[in-house]
Amino acid sequence: MLLKIKKIHKFENYGHLRKKGIVTLYNNGVEQGPRSSKNFSLKAIRSYFPKFSQSNFIDKRQNLEKKRKKYIKEVRDIIIQKIMLFENATPSIDSRLETYKKMLKKSLQYGHSIIKCHPGMKKFVRGQFNGKYLINLIKTRRYLIRVLWFLTKYAYQKKTVLFVGTTIPTSRFIATAAVKTKSFFINVRWLGGMLTNWRTIEKLLKKLRELQSKKFLSSSSPSKLQSTNLVEFKNQIDFLNIPERNEMVGAGATQTLSLKKKEFTNLPKKELAMRKKEKQRLEKYLKGIKMLKNLPQVVILATQTNDISAAYECKKLGICNITIVDTDCNPNLADFIIPANDDSASSIKYILYYLAKAIKIGTTLSIMKNKLRKKIFLFKARAHEVG
Repeated sequence: MLLKIKKIHKFENYGHLRKKGIVTLYNNGVEQGPRSSKNFSLKAIRSYFPKFSQSNFIDKRQNLEKKRKKYIKEVRDIIIQKIMLFENATPSIDSRLETYKKMLKKSLQYGHSIIKCHPGMKKFVRGQFNGKYLINLIKTRRYLIRVLWFLTKYAYQKKTVLFVGTTIPTSRFIATAAVKTKSFFINVRWLGGMLTNWRTIEKLLKKLRELQSKKFLSSSSPSKLQSTNLVEFKNQIDFLNIPERNEMVGAGATQTLSLKKKEFTNLPKKELAMRKKEKQRLEKYLKGIKMLKNLPQVVILATQTNDISAAYECKKLGICNITIVDTDCNPNLADFIIPANDDSASSIKYILYYLAKAIKIGTTLSIMKNKLRKKIFLFKARAHEVG
């Protein structure tokens, strides 16, 4: 139903409009003549006539809200301060020219040779130089901003993030980014079936925790004290200078023997060496995910070509995958891509800096929400008592 107004006058009710024939209704372009006031759309008439504005139709709830605003004002001031801090801390990229200059300095534009180019990556290519493709930095900036927004959202929802990068230039930066954001990382080697065969890896992680908690003694040297508890107990006795015939010394001796039996096991040298080797091997590959109890919800891949099995496993299990994609990579294996050079250390460091900053902001916002929830609840309770 379409509404047409021939003349504009100020009338008190819809009866005058109907009698004078000012308002006419059209159904599929055919005039049907005046109808009753019930069929007219109120929004259209209020827009033309100032007398029927929304100010005359104020609900009673607005009056109650005015009373409550006095008690919620303090909470609002706190939220505004936090938002100001959030805006200053956001991973907002600078103006376009400055970002493009930084990207050129960090060598994000260099791709692989023309022969190695994946057909899905041709839309991200700008030109050629010395037989190599050059990546379009306008699209890298666009996709990077999109990824940052989603990462802040995932971090706000307290989702577990796993950083993966096993090449020599990326391993160091991935470990630092994961430690800063209090997330998990793999920077030596991706073991086959790390996500799909999670049960076996969970057993290995339990074994690693047990080996790190215990310290084994060989049968040839049972007198060595390697436990921190025993060392602290010995220091306390030396500090107090208790005589040898005191009863406390006898109690301490029995305590040390009981600790020896519980914490340490006298093993032969061969078995001890095997345990140490196993501990070193597990620490080498699973050090970054030692405290991981469930599958990660977000995986960030720095180099897809070296860790392609990780990309396939993420796609199989439906885990969100964010990858830095070069010209020789497959963009269909990732949920979110950042087209950039994945061989140089400077380009990966530049991207990981912004990704880590986005995760930090998401976590800070989630902490702020939990802190302010209690205060808002108290102020709402006070407002309810008054209202």
